[in-house]
Amino acid sequence: MALLKAASDSRTSVRKPEKTISSKPAGKRITVMLGGETIARTTRALLYQESGHDPLYYVPREDVRTECLQRSDRKSYCPYKGDAVWWNVRVGDRVVADGAWSYPDIYDDYSPEIEGYIGFYGDKMDAYLIDELEAAAE
Repeated sequence: MALLKAASDSRTSVRKPEKTISSKPAGKRITVMLGGETIARTTRALLYQESGHDPLYYVPREDVRTECLQRSDRKSYCPYKGDAVWWNVRVGDRVVADGAWSYPDIYDDYSPEIEGYIGFYGDKMDAYLIDELEAAAE
């Protein structure tokens, strides 16, 4: 396994015969909405790409209304990132079960830059906007 450090706009890139993982600053404004309220907005998102998965954006935790997140009982494990913490997203009476996730103790060898970031399921939110244009489900 080779870990390649930042080449111009990419923070890390991991290549294994069966897996490629990379992330870079998205350079876009990302807005996540539920129940008519903005629950996350940032211009500091990371675009994360992992072979076998659709690209997605991770939002810095400090740009998320964390009072809208309630820890879920769901558990999952990724051999490249570690144990995920899952979040139910709540705005008023509206709850999206397991609508977000994070990796608080991510493996340093693969994706350390997404520690402290939160991913959202775009298709479970009311709106997931990229530069204020509605995106297809991420």
